[in-house]
Amino acid sequence: MTNQPHTAEKPKEIVLAIKLLWAYFAVSILGMVLNWGHVILMARTKSPDFPPPNFPMTLEMFLILTMSLSLTILLWIILKISSSRNWARILYLITMIIGVPSWLLNFMEMMEGPKMVIVLSIFAIFLSLGACVLLFTRPSNAWFKEQKALRKLKK
Repeated sequence: MTNQPHTAEKPKEIVLAIKLLWAYFAVSILGMVLNWGHVILMARTKSPDFPPPNFPMTLEMFLILTMSLSLTILLWIILKISSSRNWARILYLITMIIGVPSWLLNFMEMMEGPKMVIVLSIFAIFLSLGACVLLFTRPSNAWFKEQKALRKLKK
């Protein structure tokens, strides 16, 4: 068992992780806005035939839709982590395991974009990694386990 008192109060590691996740969310939005022109240019360069003739939307609409979907999923995960859902932090870890190598592979391409976006992207990855580490500390693990047990008691 844990040495912490049984309380619904979030440990400081969880509080800080959630703050880092919100900062990551904000920086991600800012980066998308600042990098919009470069994203369009790279998409047109890599996929000049997109969208196909019968596709129901333009390239810009498609990119807005995919970026919005990504941000919505991130928002949902942050909210679920904030409400003590253990599966949400595991899902976030999985997205990090998949996302960081992808980010590294695209980093050289990113270097061609606006310098402010490069700085924001590096800052965002550190925010995200920091949050992920904090979500899996010993106090965090104990808190998520305790929250799950408390939810079972309420049923």
